[in-house]
Amino acid sequence: MAKKDKKNVSRIKIKKKIWFKVIAPKLFGQKEIGESYLTVADKGLGRTLSVNLRDLTGSPRDQNAQVGFEIIKVDGALLRTKTTGYNVSPSHIKRVVRKNTNKLDDVFTLKTKDGKEVIIKTLCVTLNKIQRSTGSSLRLKLQELLIVELARADFDAFMGNLVSGKLLSSLKRVLSKIHPLKGVTIRVVQLKKEKGKKSETEEIVQAEASLEETTESEETLPEEEKNEVESEEVEEKEE
Repeated sequence: MAKKDKKNVSRIKIKKKIWFKVIAPKLFGQKEIGESYLTVADKGLGRTLSVNLRDLTGSPRDQNAQVGFEIIKVDGALLRTKTTGYNVSPSHIKRVVRKNTNKLDDVFTLKTKDGKEVIIKTLCVTLNKIQRSTGSSLRLKLQELLIVELARADFDAFMGNLVSGKLLSSLKRVLSKIHPLKGVTIRVVQLKKEKGKKSETEEIVQAEASLEETTESEETLPEEEKNEVESEEVEEKEE
């Protein structure tokens, strides 16, 4: 009787994924800001997401701003985040700027009380046309005010003042004494990464990757030893 052909059956192991809730930091009341579909919670570390500010504050006036977050910690089935940035939509900026006004754009790299370097992009819109000297005075005064604000507050406190509107109202009140302004806006706030320095999440991910490499090398070591023994036996037989 002919032998029955054995069928090769491939067995693919599928890891089950589950939903992990992404939670905002204390600044935004630790609200749920999203979900991530992962096999292991640690794989979510280092991932970033952007959330409309209106969803966090519930105020319609905040619908033109986005807040950036990064997942930095696993807490059971929850993924904790930290605030990494803030930006205003370009369409809103276009609506603010009108004819017969001056637009003053600036970019500052400043340091907070807790030693973090922050890139801040600002926008001042005047009520009418101004001279170049007046624009220079407004820029210098704005930089001075931001330096003082960041020197006495850490990054989270600064973001809290920005989101609440206290910072922008105080800036406009002081700058309007130099020249009447239609509005003062902080377009972008972004944490600056130091060269050669890795973030906390990058260090965790790298440590896990190195741990996996060591375990894999330990598993493959016996096979390599077997191959060495077999090659030695072949050499002895040939002799």
